Amino acid sequence: MKKVLVIILSIYTICFYTYSSSAFAANNKEATKRIVIKMIDQKTISNFQFKSYNVQDKKKNIKILEVPQTESKNVLEALKQDSSIEFAEAEIQYHYLSTTNDEFFQNMQMKDFSLIQGPEAWDLFIPKKTPIVAVLDSGIDTSNPDLQHQIYKPYNIVEPGTPPFDDVGHGTHVAGIVGAETNNGIGVSSLSKGALIMPVKVGDANYISSIDIADGIYYAVDNGASIINISIGNNTNSLYIEDAINYAYSKGVLVVAAAGNEGTSKYSYPAALKSVVSVAGVDSQTDSLADFSSYGDWVSVAAPAVDIFSTYPTHLGTNAYEQMSGTSMASPMVASLAALLKNQDPDLSHNQIRWIMEYSSEPYNRSEYNQNGRINAYEALREYNDFSRIYGDTSVETSSQIAEMGWPEGPSNRILAPHEGDLNPNKLKQEGKFAILASNQSFPDSLSAGALSFTLDAPILLTYPNRLSQSTINTLQRHQITNVLVLGGPSAVSDSVLTGLKNQGFSINRLQGEDRFETAAEVNDYVGKTGGEVIIANGRNFPDALSVSSFSAKNQIPIVFVDRDNIAQSTKDFLNKYQFSKTIVIGGPEAVSENVLKQLPNPERIAGSDRFETNTKVINYFMGEQEMAGFIFATGRNYPDALAGGPFAAKMNYPLILTNIDMLPQSSDQYLQNRVENNHSYYDMITLGGNAALSSSLIWKIDRLFYGDYYQQAYSPSSRYQVKNKEMKTRFIKK
Repeated sequence: MKKVLVIILSIYTICFYTYSSSAFAANNKEATKRIVIKMIDQKTISNFQFKSYNVQDKKKNIKILEVPQTESKNVLEALKQDSSIEFAEAEIQYHYLSTTNDEFFQNMQMKDFSLIQGPEAWDLFIPKKTPIVAVLDSGIDTSNPDLQHQIYKPYNIVEPGTPPFDDVGHGTHVAGIVGAETNNGIGVSSLSKGALIMPVKVGDANYISSIDIADGIYYAVDNGASIINISIGNNTNSLYIEDAINYAYSKGVLVVAAAGNEGTSKYSYPAALKSVVSVAGVDSQTDSLADFSSYGDWVSVAAPAVDIFSTYPTHLGTNAYEQMSGTSMASPMVASLAALLKNQDPDLSHNQIRWIMEYSSEPYNRSEYNQNGRINAYEALREYNDFSRIYGDTSVETSSQIAEMGWPEGPSNRILAPHEGDLNPNKLKQEGKFAILASNQSFPDSLSAGALSFTLDAPILLTYPNRLSQSTINTLQRHQITNVLVLGGPSAVSDSVLTGLKNQGFSINRLQGEDRFETAAEVNDYVGKTGGEVIIANGRNFPDALSVSSFSAKNQIPIVFVDRDNIAQSTKDFLNKYQFSKTIVIGGPEAVSENVLKQLPNPERIAGSDRFETNTKVINYFMGEQEMAGFIFATGRNYPDALAGGPFAAKMNYPLILTNIDMLPQSSDQYLQNRVENNHSYYDMITLGGNAALSSSLIWKIDRLFYGDYYQQAYSPSSRYQVKNKEMKTRFIKK
């Protein structure tokens, strides 16, 4: 078969010699065809003697063969017969996906930005590093005052070595939507507030080739673009473009493309490719799918596309700004939002940016025809900041939010009574719906109450020592709480707070001792079991107690405190009272000394090199290889959020992972990686507290770890099925 191919190609050598490269360029492009050949591997390239032909070498085992159009079909058929060729295809002519409208309305930009809540998004925007967005189009007017400072590594694929002069106007208009300089006192704004624009000219007024588009993609990826916008399309798929887009995906570059202006569900390429964010157009006046917009279940999101005001070449009109309509205008709006997110967090992956835009999109009129809704920039930024979080403005309000999330229907009716009644004849006994109230300033009291909280199905709410928050009252009332157990004496929670609770009609009782050690013993008299287990932690240093609090709760093991080198008398009395068969000591000798360890019944120490490794060792001790559905994350540096989170973690049966504000400690990272590698489903992730506790950047690093496989299944070009976007990642946390 190879011999036949060589003979056929040899016949065409006469044709190739008849036309020089310059002659081909001088003639109308429709008189010639370029054929893309991709070899299966590098070795097979030498099998073909292309030196006699007009051939251009490309990367990735690619060669471009230029032939007269009248002969292209026969050459292509011969090439396709060879088993060493992965694919061969003739170039496909694409077209710009826009319609023009000369009408000018001063406020049209605000109309579109208001629809997608762009100004509100800017209120949440904290730029980190300006991203590079490649605009594969008709070129750019480099003199436009809104674009001249934004241009980065421009390139002309059509005529290499010359500037990417825009002879159509389309590319300049698209570029302004992507990244026009904002807040410069002139012209228009861009949603990205001014991304760096890499203009890559892939077409002129007469012709746009699939080969040039693919080459433009390779150029953009290899020269630092993190986002590519393609407001160009065709109903025929180019395997060469698809190959280039797959390359972009493999390099972590997000490709955004216009869905087309046919007003049908017919596929348009490259938008219809799985790894591409395909964009339909909406009319901002009606928030409805534009009449001209293509649609279908292959379309990802939508954006404003009617009478979009943006930059325009002055050599093509009287103004540097014009209006145009089409999905060509919707696509760069989405690319601009992607750039805004990338600037907010440069570590966001292309998959994460896509998911955020899709998940935060909103329904619009006729949006049922597409996968998702119309983009909402504010919701996208809010989703970035708030995804998986349970938090309030303060630690007190965060504890209320944890109660709302963990006990949505309120606690069940329970009986407060000590497990060992004979050993505690004078203990308070009550029945009702309980909540436990502890100071947000005094940590030991709430740390000791996990097991009691779990027994009573009672959330732990935090309070200011001397002030009762309205959010606390509201939470108690919504949950129909009848009985509030207050931890600690008046120095922890003042009598004025109790008076406020009583005035609201709640039954109030204190569980207190003379100090933190005695209070812990008083609280845990309700759960202590003769001959059972007990947990010991340092009562002055709290990370170790935080690590074990959820397991104390879930396993109904009391937790009491010691000093590093001393056991308080109240703790000794508690240990003697129940004659425990085993003591689980949390932390190394710096937390609980060997001297103290020797005085404890049958002790076993769980300790790591620091608080974070101790945390993972505690989880391994209590859960081992046990299946778990998710994890809860809290800062290991400041403790209030985790105080209320311990009982919540026990209720969810999710381990509590302590972490730094901005990065996972090495031990935690390794533990989670091992878990993910050996897990066959997706973990839930819940984070406690706002940005001051755990940064959004950290949350999305964890997201990449947990949902890397999910993203591959949802967006990878190699995946064979589509993941339902709004189901698998959000089983617990909802919008």
